[in-house]
Amino acid sequence: MEWIMRERPYKLSELDYSFLLEFTAKVHGISEAESLFLRVSKEYQKELLYNNLVMAALDLGLIKHSYAYMRKMRELSLPISPYVYNRMIILHSSLGCRKTRSKILSQMKADRVTPHTSTYNILLKIQANNHNIDGVARMFNSSEIT
Repeated sequence: MEWIMRERPYKLSELDYSFLLEFTAKVHGISEAESLFLRVSKEYQKELLYNNLVMAALDLGLIKHSYAYMRKMRELSLPISPYVYNRMIILHSSLGCRKTRSKILSQMKADRVTPHTSTYNILLKIQANNHNIDGVARMFNSSEIT
């Protein structure tokens, strides 16, 4: 893929760059992924690449990096994927992170991100794993996720 970027036998699409970014982050780390991101043409540095960069940072457990990328997305008025929030909720699924999950859900609402079905499933699973039957019932019966 790097040969294709260097030699340019054909024009890469935004999706091609997103796959390369994800692969680079997994194999070489977030610093190489950031470097690749900066080398990508500005016309492709949009929603898909930013969301992949956030997800790559979350996959590596670099939560502060992901928050920084999300701030940049908000500055650029790019929509944040609900899957990013799902991954953050999963990372904060332990019993002691209830307040953090609540903050994540509040930020999701503030960013006007519509929860995906999987968001509800993740939250129900967290409540069930913590043996919180009342929490499961509240989640199941309410249309509000916070």
